[in-house]
Amino acid sequence: MSYALQKLLNPHLHDLNPIFTGEAACPPGEAHTVAQKCTVIHYIRSGSGLFISGGEQYHPRPGQAFIMFPGKEVHYRADENDPWVYAWVGFTGALSENFSALPPVFDVPEDMFQHLKTPFDWEQMGEYWGYQMATDLLLFYAKVLRPQAKKVDYVREIADHIQQFYMEKLSVEAFAKQYGLDRRYLTRRFKEKLGMTIQDYILNVRINEACRYLRMGYSVKETATLCGYSSAPIFSKLFKREHGASPTEWKEKIDRNISVQIGSMGTDESRRAPIGSSDKNK
Repeated sequence: MSYALQKLLNPHLHDLNPIFTGEAACPPGEAHTVAQKCTVIHYIRSGSGLFISGGEQYHPRPGQAFIMFPGKEVHYRADENDPWVYAWVGFTGALSENFSALPPVFDVPEDMFQHLKTPFDWEQMGEYWGYQMATDLLLFYAKVLRPQAKKVDYVREIADHIQQFYMEKLSVEAFAKQYGLDRRYLTRRFKEKLGMTIQDYILNVRINEACRYLRMGYSVKETATLCGYSSAPIFSKLFKREHGASPTEWKEKIDRNISVQIGSMGTDESRRAPIGSSDKNK
């Protein structure tokens, strides 16, 4: 059964002022094309659908939210077989413009937007609902949005983290959740700035470190573990894809080159007359 509820709110707030909130279980395929007069956040409780903003298509999933900005037309449509159930809040205020630092679709941290994550009880909440929503918005701003408003270089921070902690378990999903960003949006921004995906960057750092460990004399299994791989065969496969040789073959080649260089140095030394020999022959 489809339902929709919406209520106007009038808390006397300045920084972030919720002006309406609502919830709906969308009919299959229900579509909207709108240009809102305020900032609106839709939180997905369940189901799936399509969101189009700025010519880009997104498929927000449960636990994510999509955002609409004043005067910018967007299109969103519930899935035919698994339509959305979502809640929303529209707001204004002195800080609302800073929400433009967010991507169109983003993961919602577990402790954020608590009052959008639970079904509404209008009789119980009453007039205090607006204040509770304002609290959620301010908390989100303080913990997630404000660092982005200051233009934190999250791409560089992620790259630095990978270089320092390449031996640990790393994932795009974890980074996206940490910065409150959509996974695809983060991947696209990372590649735009560094020329490769996050996964490729992780691989690049790990393989470079693997070469260093192999030169130091570590075994293939030890090197795999030190570089964050629980499986030596998987590590060997990735290494060969990057270098055209298995870690063992690569290490043998390096060892041969070192032996040749040492041998060459020894030959040169043997040809060199001992110091003072010419004086003794005088």
